[in-house]
Amino acid sequence: MKPRALAAAVALAVLLVSAGGYYVYVNSTQQPTVTLKEIEYAGSESVNVLGVDVPKQLKFNVSLDVENPNMLSLKVTGAYYQLYLNDEPVGEGSIKGPVEVPARSGKELTSEVDISVLSGAKGLLEYLQGREIALTARGSATVELPLVGVQTIPFEERQNIT
Repeated sequence: MKPRALAAAVALAVLLVSAGGYYVYVNSTQQPTVTLKEIEYAGSESVNVLGVDVPKQLKFNVSLDVENPNMLSLKVTGAYYQLYLNDEPVGEGSIKGPVEVPARSGKELTSEVDISVLSGAKGLLEYLQGREIALTARGSATVELPLVGVQTIPFEERQNIT
């Protein structure tokens, strides 16, 4: 076989193997998952009214878990979410990227959210009266998967608090 024909045959074989590997990877790629891990009270901001400190804003740390079931790492380029107390919007937050999530692994992403006491007053009052309240986080995360591209992953988690 001539050297030129051999080089062409090797190039064709490499191309076919690469295309086959790409096809297998893309078709075996699983969608990453994003879930609410925790909402943790982080303090408050008060205003002094007639010598009494009255809470104006409550601060919460919101933690999301991003799970990557794939054989290549991915990048979370950002996440945005809204918080609801008994289905009433009370705050919003975001996580800026990029944050790398290793292959077949997970990563916790955390951001702080300020909730106005006035916007959550009805739900907070119900909580103080001993009623169960529902806290919901609804949003989406944008991830980049190698060879697949950018995906937007919606999430919604609801926690009942007593």
